[in-house]
Amino acid sequence: MELFFNEISAFYREDTRHAARERMQNLLELCKNAKKNGFNRLRTDRGFDFQELTKGYKVSDWYSDKAVSRTLKDFFLGFRKFPYETGDDMAEEVFITATYRLNEPDEPRWNGAVTGGLAWAYIIQTLCVSFPVNSVWKKTSISLVEEKGPVCTNISARHTSEPAHLSAHQEWIDSLKEVVLVKNDLLPTHKNIHLREDHGKDVLSVLARKLLKSSYVIGILNSLPFNPKEGCFIRRVFPNGIIEIVLPWTDEGFGMVVQTTGRNLRETEAIGRMLREDFS
Repeated sequence: MELFFNEISAFYREDTRHAARERMQNLLELCKNAKKNGFNRLRTDRGFDFQELTKGYKVSDWYSDKAVSRTLKDFFLGFRKFPYETGDDMAEEVFITATYRLNEPDEPRWNGAVTGGLAWAYIIQTLCVSFPVNSVWKKTSISLVEEKGPVCTNISARHTSEPAHLSAHQEWIDSLKEVVLVKNDLLPTHKNIHLREDHGKDVLSVLARKLLKSSYVIGILNSLPFNPKEGCFIRRVFPNGIIEIVLPWTDEGFGMVVQTTGRNLRETEAIGRMLREDFS
């Protein structure tokens, strides 16, 4: 996965070199957090190095600034890449055949301007990154207009400008990652079963013991209230690995709460599908 830098935000300069260094420090922290989430580079336009962070101090000057840690410079130079073009012929065709303009009336200087990084982020369906120079560039979604001949369409690009912004996109970021399930090494006999006496324990216990043989099941937490109208084996799943299972073949709709090894919603959903295929 790749990030794209919004070149418009670089048109604003800081007042001092200290503030310029802080701007780059913020960008690097964002990139580091993004890397932990599976993003492997930041794409910029060819002119990025020549943008002035403050008067008389370009990005290229930051590279040679002795006040900046060599570690930070090396990380950034290894993480960023230009140009915007990725080598994806279909994406490049989309970019060439349309014009993308900023549609943010609160942007005091550049509303209506043709965009590069934001357009590419939209086309590739990834995140665009900005310097947080005003309120617009602190939003997590940026509005654009896609112009294809006489047809104009309002669209939006996912956006971040501060390290903390990534949390707003976490569910979407997780959806891009390959699901890697964690197994539990406990023997089935060492896993706990907690079921109520008055909610079909005898019937549920038979299935519970089978479920505990799964490497992705940690234990049975409790019985569910009766769900006689529930027709699905998997009633609900939760991001913390909990799955509610109902036995739709029982008149009463006996059910139980199962703790799995799922660490997020996608993992838990994947485990739920496996359990449904194996035990329903």
